Amino acid sequence: MSLQGRKEQMEIDRVFEKIRKFKSNGKFKRNLRILLITGAFGFLLVAALVVWAGVAGFNYIISASRSLSISEKMPSTISSAECWSKAQSLLNFQVWLDKPALENLAGLKNVCLGAASGDEAKSLEL
Repeated sequence: MSLQGRKEQMEIDRVFEKIRKFKSNGKFKRNLRILLITGAFGFLLVAALVVWAGVAGFNYIISASRSLSISEKMPSTISSAECWSKAQSLLNFQVWLDKPALENLAGLKNVCLGAASGDEAKSLEL
């Protein structure tokens, strides 16, 4: 047998010796088993919590979107032509780069809510 073959055989013998020691040490096996069971239980618990949080969040979003009724909250002046054209013009990205955001929103508020009653304008302040 060559020197290389002896080294490989010695390494294999070391591995088998460690396996024998592991099998004979009952306390270590018991502690390892407890660690693995606890880790698996913790992993399952965290996975269940993640799924629960995802489902709960999805249900909240769905219920919130169903209860939202924009037509009831907006005054009737939103359908005016001036307001609609102003809202359409603000969909262009370049408008937001040219003017400050507050100026754009104030212009939209003035056009759409200018004729609205005081109570409606207060509830829809931007």
